[in-house]
Amino acid sequence: MAVYDGNQQAQDHLLDTARNITQAFLHAPQITGRTVLRSAILTDEDLLPVIEILEEMAKVLSFVRVSSEVYRKAYDAGHPPVLLLLGADVTQSELGWDCGACGFKTCGEFNKHTKKKRGVGRLFGGPSCNWKYFDYNVAASWACDAASRFHIENRIEASSGLISMLLGYLPGCNVINGLPLGPCTDIWYYNRPAFQAEYEYWKQLICTSIPQAVQPFAGTGVPMVKVEPDWWKHRRHIKVEDVPEYEAAEALVQQNVGAVVAKHMEKVQTNVKKLEGERMKKLD
Repeated sequence: MAVYDGNQQAQDHLLDTARNITQAFLHAPQITGRTVLRSAILTDEDLLPVIEILEEMAKVLSFVRVSSEVYRKAYDAGHPPVLLLLGADVTQSELGWDCGACGFKTCGEFNKHTKKKRGVGRLFGGPSCNWKYFDYNVAASWACDAASRFHIENRIEASSGLISMLLGYLPGCNVINGLPLGPCTDIWYYNRPAFQAEYEYWKQLICTSIPQAVQPFAGTGVPMVKVEPDWWKHRRHIKVEDVPEYEAAEALVQQNVGAVVAKHMEKVQTNVKKLEGERMKKLD
């Protein structure tokens, strides 16, 4: 007989749950029956490269800052999520349907183009076989649904998926999304308790990014935003201007992201080679 801490057991069980959710991803119905799905699961210290790159990107991308803060807080608190990577290669079509949805008249023309110039998935530009991309998105949706059925906190992400591509996970896939599972708490990625200390920052972000959400009547031609509770006393107006310092910061972040990738690349490639070796043995 033994007594266990239920909260810790729930956290420890995330990896087992990730395996079950991966089964849902692979079992999802397909339109084509030809879309090869790939997956990997990152845990514990193997999350650090993703977190560090998110933190660099967050210096110029506010929506990434959203992810970097909740990942870091969970990791430092000792209950990191388990990151499920969901990928596929949708750059080739053996369907012969010639539907034209990819932007080319025939599947042959599409394949000829993508052999020379591969995109990084429809989300980031493509081109992609739309039918295979439908298959991939249905499968990713099945994974999210499975996580919900297990009552596991989750949030499908393009950012962690793109970072995993930079690090070299799931080689051959041109579209990857990340599905963090856990921590075992209430709406961690949507309530975002990590943001409570930065209320003013996020309030200003909303005013800047989507001013229509806080904009009074714009009939004056000089639109105002309701920044403060007594906004009519301290008027702030929407103004369009260049931000040259942002471009400089963006260039520096790109350089820093490259440095973080290089720092972790040896260990990541060791992981990737192990995964690929196991996969190739099964194919043989």
